[in-house]
Amino acid sequence: MDPLSALSVAAAVIQFVDYGAGIVSKGTQLYKSVDGALGENIELETASIRLQQLSSGVQGSLSQARRDSTQGSPTQVDQDLETICKECVTVSKELVDKLETLKVPGDHRYKKWKSFRQALKSVWSKEKIEAIAKRLYSLRAELNTHVVVSLSGKVTSLSIQQDARFISLDAGVGRIMIALLANNEATQAEIAQVESKVDGVSIQLNAMSLSGQEEHAKTRELLENQEKDRHRRKAELHIRESLRFESMTHRYETISEAHQRTFEWIFREPEEEHLTWSSFIDWAESGSGIYWINGKAGSGKSTLMRFIVDDSRTRGHLQKWAPHGALNTLAFFFWNSGVPEQCSQAGLLRSIIHDVLEKHTNLFPEVCPEEWEKSLELAKHGVPVALESWSLSRLQKNFKRLVGCASEKNHFCFFIDGLDEYNGDYEEISDYFSSLSNLPYVKFCIASRPLIVFKDSFNGFPSLKLQDLTSNDIQRYIKDKLNGHKRMKFWTTREPETCKRLVAQLINKAEGVFLWVKLVVKSLLKGLSQRDGIPQLLKRLDAFPSDLELLYGHML
Repeated sequence: MDPLSALSVAAAVIQFVDYGAGIVSKGTQLYKSVDGALGENIELETASIRLQQLSSGVQGSLSQARRDSTQGSPTQVDQDLETICKECVTVSKELVDKLETLKVPGDHRYKKWKSFRQALKSVWSKEKIEAIAKRLYSLRAELNTHVVVSLSGKVTSLSIQQDARFISLDAGVGRIMIALLANNEATQAEIAQVESKVDGVSIQLNAMSLSGQEEHAKTRELLENQEKDRHRRKAELHIRESLRFESMTHRYETISEAHQRTFEWIFREPEEEHLTWSSFIDWAESGSGIYWINGKAGSGKSTLMRFIVDDSRTRGHLQKWAPHGALNTLAFFFWNSGVPEQCSQAGLLRSIIHDVLEKHTNLFPEVCPEEWEKSLELAKHGVPVALESWSLSRLQKNFKRLVGCASEKNHFCFFIDGLDEYNGDYEEISDYFSSLSNLPYVKFCIASRPLIVFKDSFNGFPSLKLQDLTSNDIQRYIKDKLNGHKRMKFWTTREPETCKRLVAQLINKAEGVFLWVKLVVKSLLKGLSQRDGIPQLLKRLDAFPSDLELLYGHML
């Protein structure tokens, strides 16, 4: 096939591929959109007719090329180009058949797409759209290769435009041909430059010793491995991004840090005469199963959990439980005032799986085998893909695989706060954690209000009741805050006993609820700034209800 004929066929194929890809890409965009609309209405009749015209153009260009050919038997390049043309015709028939099924019966003026949403539901699946798109892109890539091979050094842009046959071609086809030639000439120049360099390298290689050749092989292997690493990193990023959600750490970040020198008792052994709580240190260093932190609303459970998660002593004690391998500590803070992911099991599992895979990239094939295989294959072929939509069942399956990776060399400790703020079935999720905690090398520290369902599920596990253990912390907080005010310092020197009574009544009325204390202390400090005396502060304290919800109402 002569160069002009080959160019004519190639241009016709490109016209068809680009138009077909444009139609298919709108289906792909729809899957990514929120409401299923594209903001434009493509006329079905026009799309169908244009596809058939372009398909006929491909066949016509091929037939004309055969007639113009002065060669005997077609070359391999010619045969390959014919194969590409036949594939275009096949894809065209598929697309036209699908378009025809979407026509609205009735008046010709209304023969438009019913809607892309209806199209996808009725005739196109997401996988089918991606498959057709992949075929079209593949045809375009194969065509570029054949153009480079068939036109190598045979024709220039100037010579082709002077050919009488070029002048008679369709203007669109002509423009594509010129663009192909320009691209081909640039490619040929690059190839010539590379060949020149390769020739120079070949001369050097021929002069190299056997050890030098081995070094070359190692370099080639290194480059291949770097390419594989690039594909792996791309697949890893795709899966992690599909698991991540915007507010994943928002609840943790909004929890206030513990007041200085409070909660230090968690890292001490309980005093023998007051064994009202289980030793956290014993559980961390050698225990198993679940450690349950329970307490009233506002007692400071989330603050304590953040204190435990952030403090390096926690990891130090847990390291004695995992002396021979990796220690993985993961945290999730439920929050029913946040977005749905912050109070759902799906959000919990997405967050934890994301954090584990971010730290241990070697676990991708074990934790998410199906997603990993798909993402890696797409990365190898450079095919863009929408982020995964994770169902709860898939997340549960993958999380089970994750904890199944636990071993003597890979321990997992999970910190779950606010289980009572979970928006699902309490009994189901507490039993879920209880069953997982039976696995070796896995344990959970869980915080919640002392609801009956949690008492039943976590009965027998080590635990503590927070409001019974914070009186000293509350006293320290009150003294630090009140005594830091200059008016309180004044009253402490004038009426020390009355000031002590104010603090004692405040602690007693708090009943271990830290949030209640913070709100009341804030009000008392406001009174001091307004030059209230101790008697007025005592009256103000008496007026506050001890119930936290009633206190909120009182302050409003």
